[in-house]
Amino acid sequence: LGAVQVNHHRLSNPRAKGTLTASGVWGTGVASANVTFADGLLGVDTFEAAVLGGRVRGDASVRLYPDASIVAAQVTGESIDLGALPGLEGLLSGSLELDAELSGPLLVPHGQLWASARSIALSGHPLGDATTQASLDCTGVSIQSFRLGGAKQGSLDIVGRIGFDRTLDLAVDLYNVPIERVVPANLLP
Repeated sequence: LGAVQVNHHRLSNPRAKGTLTASGVWGTGVASANVTFADGLLGVDTFEAAVLGGRVRGDASVRLYPDASIVAAQVTGESIDLGALPGLEGLLSGSLELDAELSGPLLVPHGQLWASARSIALSGHPLGDATTQASLDCTGVSIQSFRLGGAKQGSLDIVGRIGFDRTLDLAVDLYNVPIERVVPANLLP
């Protein structure tokens, strides 16, 4: 599991530091992180895990008291195999890269996501590459940009907002997408 060292400076202000390692966790292989705790602040430094054929790295600082909040958290994912997602094996393929940042109150953080995926295919049909930029706040997710496809496959562009109150305000643009990709062939005349 790793090693943890605890120093009791005062009972009211404990301190700890160590390395945590987990193996055999489904989908991750081995995950490890250096952790610290002092003055109510939990620090996770150099978190690293093998995830779905790729790597995920990150770090975070979380204030546990007096008010729980994410001071800062950052995650980077590289070469994540979309075809290894549970339930999508053999249906989806491609490789995902991502960067994400979070901060704010623990139960309602805000953040940013930047992601790109290469060579996406659905049921063996190539869809092209995808890119997205989105943000999170206490009311929902704003999609600044999402694009799937390219010149050969056509493209799908989405911008807008998905509210936590179940509202959708999305602009969707399909450009040069063959009708067979949108409507199943058996429904066409």
